[in-house]
Amino acid sequence: MQSKDFLSNLSSIDNALFFKFSKLSKNNLMISISYFFSKSGDFSSYLIFTLIAFQIQNAHLVYLIKLVFIAMLFERPLYFIIKNNIKRHRPFQAIPGIKNLIEAPDKFSFPSGHTSFSFLFASLCIYVFPEFTFLFLFWAFSIGISRIVLGVHYPGDVIAGAILGIITSLVSITLFNFNLL
Repeated sequence: MQSKDFLSNLSSIDNALFFKFSKLSKNNLMISISYFFSKSGDFSSYLIFTLIAFQIQNAHLVYLIKLVFIAMLFERPLYFIIKNNIKRHRPFQAIPGIKNLIEAPDKFSFPSGHTSFSFLFASLCIYVFPEFTFLFLFWAFSIGISRIVLGVHYPGDVIAGAILGIITSLVSITLFNFNLL
């Protein structure tokens, strides 16, 4: 009974936080900023970055791409397993009156894939280019917040996505640096 109460309380907190963030979706400037950050976390953005990185042929960028690829081998399957087992409906599906302001890439919301991959990428970028830590963290957090503002995720989805991304980036660094692959 206690675990059910805990989950119910957690869901209540998540809903309350979602409604606080959803107030931002009433502001057209905030919607535009959120749309920009959300789109910057689409797969196509990472693909463009990868193609540019290989053209530049900078050793640090090539190292980063290798780390991202290794992390992705763990993150994407875990993400899909979690998402398709939890099957949490998105806010616009579950809460009457909530509209999605951007097209959701799939049916379920937990965890946030955009947030997971942005934190994976940002964590690895920070590892390779620590002088840009603030910039990478700002970008990753902005993607997560944008997904809430645009009505496709709850704050809990974003937090879980960030944790998944950070953990898989640490696994990637460890495996690569200790030649465990």
